Amino acid sequence: MGSTTRKMLYMSVAMILFISALSMGYTLFTSTADALDQTYQTNQGLDRNQTTTLKETSKTDTVLGSVVVQNIYHNHDLGIPVYVDGVDRSDPDTVGTINVQAKFNVTFIRDTQGHLTSIRYTTTP
Repeated sequence: MGSTTRKMLYMSVAMILFISALSMGYTLFTSTADALDQTYQTNQGLDRNQTTTLKETSKTDTVLGSVVVQNIYHNHDLGIPVYVDGVDRSDPDTVGTINVQAKFNVTFIRDTQGHLTSIRYTTTP
């Protein structure tokens, strides 16, 4: 065999291997994606605590003062300011003045991209 024929055979074998690898990779990728989707749907059906619907809080949604205190401690680490009845309570040292038995309306303040900028709690009458 001439060297040109040998090079052509090597290149054709290399192309066949390359196309086979691409098709196998695509098949593995799509089967993995399908398996992940099926797993998500199965877990969602089994876990009754998981919800995927968005719900906006209204003025009738109330939380207890203990939830407010917990959110102050949690959001202090995140750097999100928390206002209780118009007073900045972002510092966890100021939670002692919050009545944990009182009920509060909550308002989440977001910027134009949807990022949380502050949380406001007002005491319900």
